Amino acid sequence: MATMLIDAIGEDNARRALEAVVSDVMVGSASVDLENPPSTGNMARAVPTAEFGVSVVEGWRGHGIGRALIEHCEGWAREHGIERMILTVSTENEGAIRLYHAMGYRDFDLVMLKRLDGA
Repeated sequence: MATMLIDAIGEDNARRALEAVVSDVMVGSASVDLENPPSTGNMARAVPTAEFGVSVVEGWRGHGIGRALIEHCEGWAREHGIERMILTVSTENEGAIRLYHAMGYRDFDLVMLKRLDGA
């Protein structure tokens, strides 16, 4: 694989967006949002948490792109005092779930869905 470049394409104090590029082609993207930024003066403080999402173009999966994007998200969050990362993933996305587990993520909660449009 040619050299992969990961670059920030948008950022502020609470959010960062990234793209992964190989040979001038975007092959993946990610974003991380600070949910509970660290604060002082609260005895029952919330755990500083960030939520992230990752997408890798089909055909580029399995080349380390998702892992690299997640590592960048985790590093940025860590630099902002975040202690916990969360994400939502479809149970159908077995490859992504394997990656998340391999990176130390664990199943945490259950999200339920009901379609109201009859589909």
